[in-house]
Amino acid sequence: MGTPTRTVPSWPRAAEIIRHTSDFWAPEDIARFEKMLVTQYVPSLVDGSDENGNKELAMSEALMNIGVFNNDRALYDAGVKMWRGRAPAYIYLESDGPTPVLPANGKPAIWGNKG
Repeated sequence: MGTPTRTVPSWPRAAEIIRHTSDFWAPEDIARFEKMLVTQYVPSLVDGSDENGNKELAMSEALMNIGVFNNDRALYDAGVKMWRGRAPAYIYLESDGPTPVLPANGKPAIWGNKG
């Protein structure tokens, strides 16, 4: 089973709001949630995806959001780096030439692997 990239970016954002606006969570429960994010999701996010577009952009967003929630600057920076590597391939500009810029992994999956 793959990473649920449609939901994982939202969980840490929602948790950050709950953490700072209510007394809902005890500190030990927050620590368990932080650990769950890092042990269950980060390993499947850090290497990104061979698929172009939304999937890897959602993965990068999830890494950034987990980094914020866990106060982990390195994880946040990894998400930013992934986003910066993917975004130029996702947003086509005429200055890119006849085809979009290749993603950071060099695989033009959106073009059926045809450069």
